Amino acid sequence: MGLSKNTIVGLPISAEFLFAGIGILISGAWLDRRGWHEPFIGGLLLGSLGFLYSGLAPDALHFIVSRAIVGLGYGLGLMAAQAFVINYSDKRTKTQGLANLLAGIFAGGICGGAAGAMLAEMVGYKVTFYFGTSIQLFVIAYAFFSMRKAMKKPTPYVFVSESSTPQPSSPRLAGFSKIIKFLSNRIVLSLIFFSGLPAAIAVVGFMNYFIPVHLNRLGVSQSTIGQVQMIYGICLIYIGPLIGKYVDASQDKKRYVFLGCVLGSFSFLIFHILDGLLSAAMAIFLLGLSSSFVLASQIVYALKLKVTQELGEGKAIGIFRSTSRVGQMLGPVIFSTLFAATNINKGITFFGLSYLITAIIFIILTQRDKNKLVVEDV
Repeated sequence: MGLSKNTIVGLPISAEFLFAGIGILISGAWLDRRGWHEPFIGGLLLGSLGFLYSGLAPDALHFIVSRAIVGLGYGLGLMAAQAFVINYSDKRTKTQGLANLLAGIFAGGICGGAAGAMLAEMVGYKVTFYFGTSIQLFVIAYAFFSMRKAMKKPTPYVFVSESSTPQPSSPRLAGFSKIIKFLSNRIVLSLIFFSGLPAAIAVVGFMNYFIPVHLNRLGVSQSTIGQVQMIYGICLIYIGPLIGKYVDASQDKKRYVFLGCVLGSFSFLIFHILDGLLSAAMAIFLLGLSSSFVLASQIVYALKLKVTQELGEGKAIGIFRSTSRVGQMLGPVIFSTLFAATNINKGITFFGLSYLITAIIFIILTQRDKNKLVVEDV
């Protein structure tokens, strides 16, 4: 279709994250009404079918479609897993619980990257995808065996007033006016456009797309590229849960969101000083620190908002996470344009400055937020 090779290489990633966002949006409404377990099991089933399709794909177009199916299943399951943590934790442990969940996800990412590479080398790509199918089917069996008692419908509630807590009521869909109110809220818009989107573009576009291609062009071996990318996951595994404790203890969650975004911008600004493999490793480390602050604190800060309680936690977080997936979809596209730049380091530095500006705008727009938060948490 007249697209450059760099853009085409990123299409499977973009398709997967776009449909992950759609899956998160569907899962948010689904789990509010039926509980976490249905979208969790459904997402794993859909993901396993997508992996099977990836192995059977006869050409690039079919492969892109298969990754979209995987993304849809991933979005359903990821949102459901977050809902499980939110429902089975209290105010003191919610952030730490989410941080531990993210640590588990990225631990799987590190192990999956290494195991997938070894399997592909030994038995080929097709069989590796089939193995991925079997892993997801095993997780379904494990969930039924070990989490059966937690598989139940939630007690429906509505937000009655500013000073009240959620009260039991008959289940109902949030009205269109509530969705509009949520999406037009100043804090929500700030979280979406000046925190969530830039962070998502940065992580996926830079780590999943830019770093492998850039280091490969510099002659760095695939094993070394994998080791550099592992730095990000290690940060989330060991530093994320520790930071989560401090976020839980703090009444001002937005400062951690802001700090994480600033660290994220520094991961790109470092290209103005350093170059080559060293700059990439330092950037991945700072990006890992950034995500350790941002990922869990964003959710908890959003949960404190009155409009979130009015709309429903599942739907609200689903909308928020879906917009982040849009950023993840755009990441490879945006960073592919940097390869057309005459000076890649200058292009990355410019992106870092833009990221820093969005962080400053975020903290300015959320300064007077006390009247927007649930009263008992202020």
